[in-house]
Amino acid sequence: MRPETRYSPSQVRIVDGRVSIEISWKDATGGKAAYYVVGGPVGRTPSTMANVPAGTAKATILALNPGVDYCLTVVAVLDVDRVAYAKPVCTHRGKRAG
Repeated sequence: MRPETRYSPSQVRIVDGRVSIEISWKDATGGKAAYYVVGGPVGRTPSTMANVPAGTAKATILALNPGVDYCLTVVAVLDVDRVAYAKPVCTHRGKRAG
């Protein structure tokens, strides 16, 4: 598998709803790639958290622990041999007073 940097998702944004995260990106493949969101709690082994069909540029990840930070990477899969990764994005939830 070789990275196809020209197809890397860009402008990755997250909206942290504490128990859910909406993640969106700009599709650089012209709707050709299926997308996977890989990640998980900071410090844990990443896993696939969402997948969406070609032409989709956002996903919502549900049922998250509101007290844990998450890091996510959007991966464009063009075919079995060609993938493109975005830079990871992370939540910064911090500790709540109280």
